[in-house]
Amino acid sequence: MSNQSATARAMMLKRFNRTIELVKKYKSKIPEFVFDSLIAPKPDPSFDDFNTLIYKLQQIDESENRNPNNVINELFNPEIADLKAKKFVVWQLQKAVKEKGLAEIMEEFDRFYNGFEMLKVLKDRLEKIQIDHLHPRFKEILNKIARKDCMRVAETEEEIKDLEIMVRTGEIFLFYSDGKAKDEWGNPERSDFKPIADMAKQMFMKKIKEDFSSKGYVTKKLEKVLTGDIRNVGRAFWGFEKMVAKVDKLEARLKRHSKSMKPEDAAAFEKMLKDPDCYYDAVTKMGQLEAKLDPTGDSTLLAYYKRMIENYKKQELATGELEKMLSKPLGEAAKLFETYDDNFRKYYRIANYMEKNRAFYFDEKKIESINQKLKNPMLRYELEAEIVSYEKEAIEFAFKCEQSIAKMEELGYDVPFLYELVENYANTMQQIKAGFSVYASRIKKLIHIREKAIPRLRAFNNKEIEFQIDNISDFAYQIDKLPGTIEQLIKAEEQAKPGDPENFLGYQKRRMEFLKAKGMAADSIIRLTNFNLYGYSDFINACELIEFKKGSQELAMLLKILGITIIPPEVMSIINGGSSEALAAFK
Repeated sequence: MSNQSATARAMMLKRFNRTIELVKKYKSKIPEFVFDSLIAPKPDPSFDDFNTLIYKLQQIDESENRNPNNVINELFNPEIADLKAKKFVVWQLQKAVKEKGLAEIMEEFDRFYNGFEMLKVLKDRLEKIQIDHLHPRFKEILNKIARKDCMRVAETEEEIKDLEIMVRTGEIFLFYSDGKAKDEWGNPERSDFKPIADMAKQMFMKKIKEDFSSKGYVTKKLEKVLTGDIRNVGRAFWGFEKMVAKVDKLEARLKRHSKSMKPEDAAAFEKMLKDPDCYYDAVTKMGQLEAKLDPTGDSTLLAYYKRMIENYKKQELATGELEKMLSKPLGEAAKLFETYDDNFRKYYRIANYMEKNRAFYFDEKKIESINQKLKNPMLRYELEAEIVSYEKEAIEFAFKCEQSIAKMEELGYDVPFLYELVENYANTMQQIKAGFSVYASRIKKLIHIREKAIPRLRAFNNKEIEFQIDNISDFAYQIDKLPGTIEQLIKAEEQAKPGDPENFLGYQKRRMEFLKAKGMAADSIIRLTNFNLYGYSDFINACELIEFKKGSQELAMLLKILGITIIPPEVMSIINGGSSEALAAFK
């Protein structure tokens, strides 16, 4: 079993005690000496203790021809219902209870409660980040935490780490930059101004003197930042250090050429380099100097920029704007090249996002549009705006889907498959809509069974089908069990009142005869009803398949739900004939 958090251990104990209460209901079926050992309290039960109780209950159920999974459902479903009432995302737990063995179910619940504790930590960590709380990225991550999806905390933690790095370095976060610096450091204007304390000013002034002023750099603009918002200081220092690093490289280049220069010219150039604001003018001057001293050399700035262009071309990037800039003063070119290179580095992150963390649903046209823009780093802000618009569209769509899911759950249906569809961004919106359409169709059938078919069966007052009616009633809320539910319904109706035209089988036969009268080859489908009473799954599946149009997303989704890859030829011939349109006229 996985490492358990304190919450997971507490829930394990509650679950164990609840299992003991279930065991007590079976007291008459368990030898007394075994019963006493089973119900012995344990302050810190292990998985083996838990498994022993479950195994014993399942043995008893199997001996009495009851479904051994009833114990699992009776144990875990109330816990899931309680979490659901508290607005936690629980579809993964529902799916685990339906599909997995006990050990894996326990692992999933442990992971959930570990995530529950982690959510509190992540919320505190997020709120400590020095960023405007109205910032879109901050709000997005906060909403993910508020959604209470305890199974996806690892992804949320990675997003918070990413945000921390971007805030610490002062870089505008990916997909949420506006392309316009609010001041010389790129700081946005803030409505919640936070002044810098005197002690902090002294500390920053000491850093400015030790790191920059003592080396001769002009720091007036950097000192001015200390009169403003404290949250702008980190970005300003980061920007100044970045510019100093560029100046240092230019200074190293100057030393290489200083022997060929007049001492007074070299000294004036060096003084110019001490003011980061003069950096781009110094680049232009360096370009002019190298054009005289070494016009064809490979080590000049101009040659360096030409090599950059060749490197970008190898990566199939658009370089037209860069090539045009080479004919202008080198300082102007440097601005564009640096912007291009900064954007290009962000493109690595954007490409990674597209591969792993895309937050909008798959759409070939959208992906192609993004891929085209990824070939030109100068389109960075357009690309970011486009991705943000797709994300917004996806969030709105997912919200509508969640509203539809809530309505289905209000009717008593668990729909983990739909949650899974919505949370998988590899799906298209059309595929997701198709999934909802198929489920809505199945729910209508199940509601008919609950409200019409089951009361009709009870009205027959036939004791021989009471057990079947109970089973049908249990399954009438399980969408994935629709074919099995209908098979039991057909069996019960044929046993209670064979050949009744109001029976479900008679109704479906009439639909097929109607299609046959429309010229469709429905004989092969009708013949399926003449075989074993217990083997109607092919017939039921065929009836459901022909309700959807040829080539529709709903048809493809139904095949996925049924676990079928190829539509049977006899069914396909009816679908090709326009069966879904024809059935609309069936009375």
